[in-house]
Amino acid sequence: MRSMLIATLIFMAATASAQAQTTPPSPSKLKQAATTATRHALQSPAETAGAMGQSERLAIQSDLAWVGRYNGAISGDVSERMVESIKLMPQPPLFA
Repeated sequence: MRSMLIATLIFMAATASAQAQTTPPSPSKLKQAATTATRHALQSPAETAGAMGQSERLAIQSDLAWVGRYNGAISGDVSERMVESIKLMPQPPLFA
């Protein structure tokens, strides 16, 4: 008898807490957040390449020269030739 009473009380407590969790908040309790969309300035390709490390730029120039897309000094310096070579590389399809 005692275990039946405990089981009933546990069941009632569980259903009461489930109902309390599924009740939507009233509109008066919701706060509207004021948001303002901001757009950041786009980074130029030269700035992106300049943000890379020297070894990364050297590797990119070397790889571009290897596939025949870059013919310039492989020095790791950011040049207009390097940026144009990167832009001209074919892009792989997003979904194959």
